[in-house]
Amino acid sequence: RKDGAWSKAVKLDGDTMTGNLVVSKASGYISVNKPASGSEVGFAGTMAGKNRWVLYLGDQAAESGSNAGSHFSIGRFNDAGTWLDNPLTIDRSNKNCLFNAPVTIDQGATGSELRLDGQAGTYRAIYYRTAGKARWTILTSSAAETGSNAGSHLTIGRWNDAGAWIDDAV
Repeated sequence: RKDGAWSKAVKLDGDTMTGNLVVSKASGYISVNKPASGSEVGFAGTMAGKNRWVLYLGDQAAESGSNAGSHFSIGRFNDAGTWLDNPLTIDRSNKNCLFNAPVTIDQGATGSELRLDGQAGTYRAIYYRTAGKARWTILTSSAAETGSNAGSHLTIGRWNDAGAWIDDAV
């Protein structure tokens, strides 16, 4: 009730909507505020009240300065609604993407590609690691592209058991 009359409103302490919520405004967005570092905020997709997927717009990783913590991630849940893992996490401080499973690129009958694109004078690399230590790399060097097909040399690098570079095998 508001001003002695019944009105439609959403309760401030929580509510359930039975229809769609639409924000129709230039540059509109929905803000969900975390009360403190170490808490999480997100949106859940559920089935019969049990989580299936959660889009975390700030996970429980502590914010300790230098843009650390509150990473973006997608969580998946089993049939009972129990969290399984986060197949994708993006680190807020350095924008690194962590995939917690093999990544499959499949464009069906049209073929598939993995593109590593960089500015001239920068390297592009694929690292093969064991227990977090580099073992092999396929790399295009940062050698300047000066014309006549020069620059961006392709190498295959070897790394020792400690993860230190040995040499370019090819």
